Amino acid sequence: MRRRGTIAFPLRLIAFLALVVVVSVPPAAGAAVTVTSPSVQSTLFLVSDQRVPGNVVHGFPVPEAVTWDSVNGLLYVADRAGSLFGVNVSSNTVVSQQYLGGTLAGLVVVPASNRLFVAVTSTNRVAVVNGSSGKLLSTVPVGISPTGVAFNPLNGTVYAANSGSNNLTAINATTDKVTGSLPAGLGPTWVADDRYNGELFVSNGASCPSTATHCNVTVVSSATGKVLTTVSVGNRPGRIVFDPRTHNLFLAESPASRVVVLNGSTAVKITSTPIGPTANPVDLAVDAQNHLVYVVASSNLTVLNASTWRWVGATTVSYQSTAIAFDGATHALYLTEDYNYLTSSSTAVLHAFSPATATFTAAVQLATAPDNILYNGYNHRLYVLDQITGKMYVLNATSLKTVAILPGLGGSSFQGGTGWYAGPTMAYDPGTGKVFAPNGLKITVLGAANSILGNISDSHGPVALAYDPGNGDLYAANADANLTVYHVATNATVATLALTGVGSPGYPASASGVSFDARNGRVLVAASSFSYSADSGTVGIFVVNATSNKIVAHNATGSLATSWTAVNPHTAEFYVLSDDPAVGQGYLEVYNANNAQWLKEISFSFSTTSELTGVAFDSANGMIYVVGSNELVKINGTTNAVVGNVSVGGFPVALTFDPALKALVIADQGSGTLSIAKP
Repeated sequence: MRRRGTIAFPLRLIAFLALVVVVSVPPAAGAAVTVTSPSVQSTLFLVSDQRVPGNVVHGFPVPEAVTWDSVNGLLYVADRAGSLFGVNVSSNTVVSQQYLGGTLAGLVVVPASNRLFVAVTSTNRVAVVNGSSGKLLSTVPVGISPTGVAFNPLNGTVYAANSGSNNLTAINATTDKVTGSLPAGLGPTWVADDRYNGELFVSNGASCPSTATHCNVTVVSSATGKVLTTVSVGNRPGRIVFDPRTHNLFLAESPASRVVVLNGSTAVKITSTPIGPTANPVDLAVDAQNHLVYVVASSNLTVLNASTWRWVGATTVSYQSTAIAFDGATHALYLTEDYNYLTSSSTAVLHAFSPATATFTAAVQLATAPDNILYNGYNHRLYVLDQITGKMYVLNATSLKTVAILPGLGGSSFQGGTGWYAGPTMAYDPGTGKVFAPNGLKITVLGAANSILGNISDSHGPVALAYDPGNGDLYAANADANLTVYHVATNATVATLALTGVGSPGYPASASGVSFDARNGRVLVAASSFSYSADSGTVGIFVVNATSNKIVAHNATGSLATSWTAVNPHTAEFYVLSDDPAVGQGYLEVYNANNAQWLKEISFSFSTTSELTGVAFDSANGMIYVVGSNELVKINGTTNAVVGNVSVGGFPVALTFDPALKALVIADQGSGTLSIAKP
C-alpha cells in the first residue's frame, strides 16, 4: 500500500443531530443496470419529526435570542442556524425543536394568543409558532432582513425591524396580517415598545460602522406611523429593552462597551455607563420589580441599578454568551452560549442563574451530535446515538418516525470514538434484536422492545463492535488497542487480544473499526495511531479467526488518516477507508481476509476540507458509499468506478444500509437533521 500524505484535523465540535437517507432500489433480474449519482430529496429533523424539501445544511448552533414564555412555562431559544428550541426549565430538557427555514434573529411572545413571533432574517419573513407545541403555524412576509421584534399588548401589534429595507413592519398579532409599514433609520436591527407613550424605539446599528461616533435611535409613533425624533447614541447601537417601571430604555453599545440609558417620556439620552474596556454587551434583560437591569457582556453577567444607573454586581458566566432572558415570576435568569474555551465546547448551552444566590443552578445542552447509526433487521428500527446528550433515538425504519428515546448512553462523557468526528460503532443480534452500544467503560445492551437491559463492563474503552450470531460472541475493538471477545449469553470474557505493531512511543494506537464476515468466520480489526507533531499516522489491519479467537494475520497499510471498515457479504471482502484531505484524495482498500491479501485500491477525489468518516456496502445494488465532511461518494462495487458524489448535510459521520426502506442512512453531526435522497 502506498503512503498517504499528511492530515491536519480541525479542532471543532459539531452540534445538532442529523441523518441522511439515500433511497436505493435494486434492479430487476436480467434488467440493464443504470447507475446514477445520488441526490438529496428532503431533510428530516430528528427531534421534531419535521421534514423539509431539499438538502438543509443547518450549521453549527449559535443561539441568537432567548425569551421566557410565561403562559407555557417554557424558555424559547432562537438559533442562528434556523431552529427554535423549546426548553422545560423544570426538567432541564429540550421539549421541542422546529426548523423555521432560515437564519433566526429576535423573537417575542404574545400571551393572549399563545404564540411566538420569530424573525427569519434570510427569508424576509416572521414565523408564527404555537407556544405550547413549538410547531410552525404560518409565516408572514415583511421587509428585507428582519432582525428584532417587539409586541405592544395595548394595540395587539407585533413590530419587526427590517435592517435591509430601513423600515418596520406592523403585524396584527391575532390575524397574522401585515397592517402597515413604518419608517426607521438606516439599518434598523432591534426595536423596543414603550406602550405607555405609544412610541417605538428603533436601534439603527446594521449600517453604522463600528468606528462611527454618531449612530442613532429612531423614535416612531405607533399611532401615526411617523418619526418623532432621532437620538444620537454614539457607537453602533445594539439590543434595546424597555423598563415599564421607570419608563426608561436601556441600549447595549457593544463596540464602546457601555450601556446607554434613554428617557422614554422625553426621548432624551440620560447617560451612558461604561462596563469595561472589553466587555462588549450583547443583550439585556429588565427586572422591573427589583429595579435591576442584567447585561450579558462577553464572559460576564453585570447588574445595573435601573434607578441610579450604577453597577451593583458582576459574575463570570462563560466564554461567549449570546443572549439573556428573565422570568419575572421566579426571578431566574437564563443565558445562552455558543462557545466555551474552558470546555472546548462549540455546542449551544443554556445556563440558569439565580440572582438571589449569584450562582448557576443548571445547564441545558441544546445541541445534539449523532455519533453512529445502526439498522436492526429484527425489529426494522434505526438506532441513532447522540454523543452530547447521551440519548439513543429509535426510529421506525420505514416511516422514519421516532418511536422511543432512551437516556443514559454516556453523552459528552463518552470515552470512546473512532476519530475526531465519528463515534462508537454499534452492533445487533439478528436472532433476538438486542442492540449493543459502546458507552464509556461499558457496553450497554438494549432490548428489541426499546428498553435498556443492562451493561457489560469493559475497562478497555470500547469504540467499535461486531457480533457473530453463530457463536453468540461480541467483538469489542477498544481504545487501548485491544480486541475483547464477550459471550453475550453469560457476559463472560472469552478472550482479549492485543493489537500490537501499530503506534510509536508517545503516540499509542487505538482500535478504530471492526467488522465480522459470516461467510468465512473472520473478524477484521483496524487499529490506528496519529502523531500531531509529525502530522501523520499509521494503521494496522488484524484478521481474527472467530472460532479460535486467534489473530491469524496482520498487515500494515502505511500512513493513513482514518480506518473505518465495512464488509461485502457476497464476496467476503472487507473495505478499509482512508483519506488525505490535504490533497482531496480518498482511498478505499479492498482486503481478502481468507488469504490476508490486499486485492485492490480505489481512489477518488473529494473536497480538500473533508475527512472521510464512514463507509458502508449496499447489498441491494452492490454499491459502496463513503461519507465525510459534507459529501457522499458512491462507488460501483463491481467495476470499482466512482459513480458520483453529492453535498449532504453539514458533516455526515456514519452510515448504514436500511433494507426496509431500501435506503442508505447517514448520521450527520453538522446539520441536526435527517435527510432523504435518491441514488
